[in-house]
Amino acid sequence: MACDKKFLIHIDVLSALFRGKFLDGLTQAYAHGAFSTNTTLNHTRFQTLLDRLYQMHWNVYVKPPFAGPPAIVKYLGRYTHRTGIANSRLVSVTHDAVTFRTKNGHTCTLPPHEFIRRFLLHVLPRGYTKLRHYGLLAASNVNTKLARARQLIEQHHPALPPSPPPAPLSSDTAAIAAAEPPRDGTADDPAQPKLRCPNCQGTTFSRLATLPPERPRRTQPPPDT
Repeated sequence: MACDKKFLIHIDVLSALFRGKFLDGLTQAYAHGAFSTNTTLNHTRFQTLLDRLYQMHWNVYVKPPFAGPPAIVKYLGRYTHRTGIANSRLVSVTHDAVTFRTKNGHTCTLPPHEFIRRFLLHVLPRGYTKLRHYGLLAASNVNTKLARARQLIEQHHPALPPSPPPAPLSSDTAAIAAAEPPRDGTADDPAQPKLRCPNCQGTTFSRLATLPPERPRRTQPPPDT
């Protein structure tokens, strides 16, 4: 049967497949004692629950995927590191009205108090953060689970043994090495990529490393005042 060009899998088929996969995993979790602490959920009640879930219609939310990783980064970048409206969209600001550009070349004019009200809708309440890390990178796991994971990685992947010292050079090789300039990662090293100064266009320095800035982590939101 030919597939419809508008979608890959029909929504009803995908809903039934997701229901089967989810309930199968739920059954395996029950068999391994994942719900052993719940004394009221015996085998009979669990089977009754499964029967009810199998008879229900599951709604699976599907939508077309993003056009690759660059599109995802561009989409998320609009919300993670930008304000509610950029200064470049402001056309005019007076005591009586604020005019800014919208989509398709249109503009919108609002009273100052209404513009401020809409802008403040993008400000998160006290104690909330815009970017959150989950899993091992969560703030509550940095000194516990993340530290333990690093220990396990070091145990399974020990450090490489030190390389043996180089063999002594012959007289001819030593003379050639002494005549060549040392390659220590400085600006004179031809093996290292050179950077140009934005002012003088000189190449007197090279990039050695780029370190991300350290930011203090907050384990819990501050109490409301």
